[in-house]
Amino acid sequence: MALSMNARLPIPRLAKLAGLSEQATHTRVKILEEKLGIKYLLETNLESLGYITYLVTIKFQDNIPTSKEIEETIMDENHIIFAATTKGEYDILMYLIDEDPASANEHFVRLRYKEPLIKYKAIWNFGYITKSLSFVPLNETFIENILKNKIGSKSKDIFQSHTGSLKHREFLLLKELNSDSKVSFSDIDKKYNLNKGTSRYAYHNLKNKGLIVRPTISMTKAVAKYTGILQIYNIDYEKIRANRYKFLLDLNEHGSVVDRCCLAGNIGSPNGAMGLFPLSYDFELEKTAERVKDELQGSIVNTLIITGIIKGELCYRRTDSTYTKNYKVLTEMGKVTNKTQINYN
Repeated sequence: MALSMNARLPIPRLAKLAGLSEQATHTRVKILEEKLGIKYLLETNLESLGYITYLVTIKFQDNIPTSKEIEETIMDENHIIFAATTKGEYDILMYLIDEDPASANEHFVRLRYKEPLIKYKAIWNFGYITKSLSFVPLNETFIENILKNKIGSKSKDIFQSHTGSLKHREFLLLKELNSDSKVSFSDIDKKYNLNKGTSRYAYHNLKNKGLIVRPTISMTKAVAKYTGILQIYNIDYEKIRANRYKFLLDLNEHGSVVDRCCLAGNIGSPNGAMGLFPLSYDFELEKTAERVKDELQGSIVNTLIITGIIKGELCYRRTDSTYTKNYKVLTEMGKVTNKTQINYN
């Protein structure tokens, strides 16, 4: 949990939180890195730069394209940070990021009429999705081809800032931390011939702006056999308002190793929510759906399962639930006691 909340914690601080000696902590981290396939990555909040996330889903009517055809259509679309094939209500699910609805719609329409998917009859859905729990990690193509455009211009060696812009050193920092959130600031300074302390300064500046949420981890081994999806449609708002806290409590629970839900958000079309759940067995998805139906009365809950990831990745970790938006809402509703948060700095 401590590594999920701050992957850059020094061993002495990590040892104190875990109640272990420094040597034992160092050894345990190495064991966990191997056993769980821990990857060090960066959690960002792109809304601070003006980006909006959209959910794109496709349901084919007759024939389904091959995996190669799907990959050919999607892989070079830099605005798509995550895409997966699914079994259930949809055949493909994607996360698309852009700065404004008009531009995002242009990308969606171009994708809709792109070869070879244009040959297949399908129902396409497109709408916004807000982040309520966890995040979708950024991939290298988005950083190099989209985020790079956020670097501000220089005029007579004076940086001309504008809303939602990045300084060049901030972009370099994000690029390096996205590949390895534990990389030392001094190594980044040396790699790009920056003045000593430049990367550290840029890091704290981006944290204060809210763009960097935290350096974190993802477990890539033996944490889940499947990833199931719950598509929730809001039908009866009166019942939903009365029972919503039960669902929020559920989302804040942990599984045996990772968070019970690895990604969740509210969607605009159709109005409702979507949650992605790491699963060890097939039957867990139906059990989870039945539990949510009982918790979130006033909604219709459909299930999907991810059959393959085409682009990007999901983040599987174990976070401190007291730091989530859901926990804040629950405390405001008086459904949980506001606990003193652990300091992970």
